Amino acid sequence: MTGKRFVLDSSIAIAWFFPEAEAGRLYAAAVNRMLRDGEFTALVPEFFHTEVAEFFMRRRRTPGARFGETRLSNALDDLDALGIQTIIRPHSYREIISWAKQFHVQAKDAPFVQLAHLPGLPLATLDGGQRQAAKPFNINLIHFN
Repeated sequence: MTGKRFVLDSSIAIAWFFPEAEAGRLYAAAVNRMLRDGEFTALVPEFFHTEVAEFFMRRRRTPGARFGETRLSNALDDLDALGIQTIIRPHSYREIISWAKQFHVQAKDAPFVQLAHLPGLPLATLDGGQRQAAKPFNINLIHFN
């Protein structure tokens, strides 16, 4: 494990395979390079895997999406190769709701923001709600020049 760590939101991982906007594509690609270069380690809450898998499965079911078995398998291999570390911390409904209220984010985004908030790790995200929540809670966002 490297010394430089950050929290990776699923919006970035999804953008690696399905870029929606040019700015998001460029940001996501820069985060991917950070991981591939081996200087950084991405930390994710366990819900990250469910979110990414859910998006992939929705895309597979979308007519004309061109996300067949080969592309899915390649995407999963690419994710596995990045050495993403999953932080396993059971959370109660009450904790997640408390964090969602505290950070003013959706419940599904609360574990990502909370993971970055406690140890002071920077956050890599394309999610507008998470980016907004980072400011008042002194959570640094990954930025590129």
